[in-house]
Amino acid sequence: VNATGARTLVFDDDLTPKQQRSLEESLASCGGQDVKVLDRTAVILEIFAQHAQTREGQLQVELAMLEYRLTRGPKATGGDSDSGCGFRGPGETKLETDKRVIRDKIVSL
Repeated sequence: VNATGARTLVFDDDLTPKQQRSLEESLASCGGQDVKVLDRTAVILEIFAQHAQTREGQLQVELAMLEYRLTRGPKATGGDSDSGCGFRGPGETKLETDKRVIRDKIVSL
């Protein structure tokens, strides 16, 4: 990664959330840059998202992406879009808040 300057690393296999986070952390500590690690499922979902043309197809892809992201950490949930006053309940962590927002979105779809 350092020799090529790659910013994305793709694995032709499924990675557990822990494996993905560990790889991202170790690559960031070696090169000092933010390297995105994708597994097979993430690449497939991205391809489907780019090619979904009908509203139904887009909703199906969005639902699949949300279900995939539900098992992933906070980096995969879309960043800090919901940070701020009034979004978290008492004692609710950022990860719990992110998961609750995703579950609510899944239910609405």
